[in-house]
Amino acid sequence: MDKSVLIKREDFLAMLKPLKRFAKRKQVGDAVLSMEDGDLVISLVGISTGAPATGNWSGEVRVPGRLI
Repeated sequence: MDKSVLIKREDFLAMLKPLKRFAKRKQVGDAVLSMEDGDLVISLVGISTGAPATGNWSGEVRVPGRLI
């Protein structure tokens, strides 16, 4: 089964704004990306933000927070 997610660029950039100040810290930990009720959600340092997205994806992905 193919996994894919599509999100508008402007929605993606808007959802990153609340995380911007935390992503600069070197010991920020992992970010968790998941799909919840039609939104792509990023959780980092106790903050979750999301934006509408389409696609076929279940589960979650962990990436180094500094990548966000």
